[in-house]
Amino acid sequence: MAKLDWYIKANLKPRHMQLLVALDNFRHFGQAAQYLNVSQPAISKSLAEIETGLGFSLFERSPRGLRLTPHGECLVRYSRTILAELAHARDELHAISNGVVNRVAVGMLPGISLTLMPKVISKLKETSPETAVITREAQMDALRALLRTGEIDLIVGLMPDRSQAHDVDSQTLYKDPMILAVGQQHAPENIDTIGWKALEDYLWIMPPIGSLVREPIELILEQNEIPFPANHVESISVILNVGVLQSTRAVGFLPTEVVKQFRSYGQLIGLPLSLPTLAYEVGAMWSKERALSPGAERMLRILEETVVGLPGAAAT
Repeated sequence: MAKLDWYIKANLKPRHMQLLVALDNFRHFGQAAQYLNVSQPAISKSLAEIETGLGFSLFERSPRGLRLTPHGECLVRYSRTILAELAHARDELHAISNGVVNRVAVGMLPGISLTLMPKVISKLKETSPETAVITREAQMDALRALLRTGEIDLIVGLMPDRSQAHDVDSQTLYKDPMILAVGQQHAPENIDTIGWKALEDYLWIMPPIGSLVREPIELILEQNEIPFPANHVESISVILNVGVLQSTRAVGFLPTEVVKQFRSYGQLIGLPLSLPTLAYEVGAMWSKERALSPGAERMLRILEETVVGLPGAAAT
């Protein structure tokens, strides 16, 4: 243990962490060497020195490439976090030099990036122009990984269930019911009285298997005696889904706020069919292990203020 303590404190450098993260990302010496702009023998030598200094192996070699050992998984996880914190420090130092006082890095779901977040960012910059805003758009699994490593301060997305909430604090913002939507130029003539059966020959845009709303949607179809559509596309891309609805005779499940946004552009229209069990619970999440920066706290307050007028806004 004394050797391990000494090596961690005196010899483990950021360049070593960059090497370990690159090897984990590529699982191949040659590709990691190319990415780091060093030779493959140099990568092998550096890894051997790190493993010798620590006293245990970090990667196992196999015909399929490199594989992390339990020790390697631990050190790579912390390396990602430390490198992210160093990147934050670098960015804040640059920002201070350029007169920027605060920064906030926020991750968001694609649908939310189209509806809620433009309003939030606009309000933040109106009241705090010196706050730098860095955004990342991804699905929830990727956003949670970025939050764990410290690459983002906040997530604005789907509220976590209990199994995912052990390392985050969260606040519910609003509930966004899903509705069925079509492109306005492909809307049926009898839209006010349309029934489920009239949609059977449409192209259906469905969320993929394993997504949050796939099973509830299948249940709703079954309850309305609609067989699972053979003519379907599976997609979670809001932009792609909107594009398909605009370009062909299709129907898709979208959050109400997204449909309202694109209806205002003359592109989508919602169908008056009941989806009683389908609603996204949208909230803000941040790490329990790190205090929120002043910029992140300010964004959280503006999020609370911005959702007040929404139909499904959470009570404050």
